[in-house]
Amino acid sequence: MNISTIQTKISSFLIEDDGSLITKIEFLDGNKPNDIQSELAKMLLCQIDEYLLSQRIEFSIPFEIIGTPFQKAVLKVISSIPYGKTMSYTKLAEASGYPKAQRAVGSVCRQNLLPIIIPCHRVIKQNGDFGEYNGGQDKKARLLMIERR
Repeated sequence: MNISTIQTKISSFLIEDDGSLITKIEFLDGNKPNDIQSELAKMLLCQIDEYLLSQRIEFSIPFEIIGTPFQKAVLKVISSIPYGKTMSYTKLAEASGYPKAQRAVGSVCRQNLLPIIIPCHRVIKQNGDFGEYNGGQDKKARLLMIERR
């Protein structure tokens, strides 16, 4: 398992990969220097930088979704939310095949091991409020603003 840290203009991230797939991306507090241990982490840094500059709308880096069948179903639907669009937790539950599981899909978003790649920042409350986000509401707002440019 490779563990790297990368610094982008929005956040520092801890990156885990197995040499062929990204398995975890975690927001870190504060600025951390780049400590890149793998080619995948270098590729991810490049792709995140392009995304933050509005030069990339989807990621092409190989990754692995880890979770229960329910979590995988929800994460698959999140992955299909188009760049620049949002979906409510209610619609996400319905689209995932679990129409009464709004709270549970919110938990899946909070536990998303691959934020940005699996764009849970695109999931919002039905009334338009942002809701929770791993990296904090300020980062969620910034990511949504980047996509709306």
